[in-house]
Amino acid sequence: MSELVARTGRHQQRYEAGCRLVAGCIPFKYRNRNCEEGDCDGDGDGGSEKIVEVLMINSTSGPGLLFPK
Repeated sequence: MSELVARTGRHQQRYEAGCRLVAGCIPFKYRNRNCEEGDCDGDGDGGSEKIVEVLMINSTSGPGLLFPK
């Protein structure tokens, strides 16, 4: 079995057409809007509109939010 090592250093990263190729995932979840209004069982008059919540973290290198690695 062979071990793979991380590509460290700018010269070892993968590029295509001058852009660095990266892969990742965005953690998210759906939530019913009715839960904000105290109707989490879904039997109220409101529709079943869903809200998408996305996880973001504070940047350690400056102000702003980032997607987690």
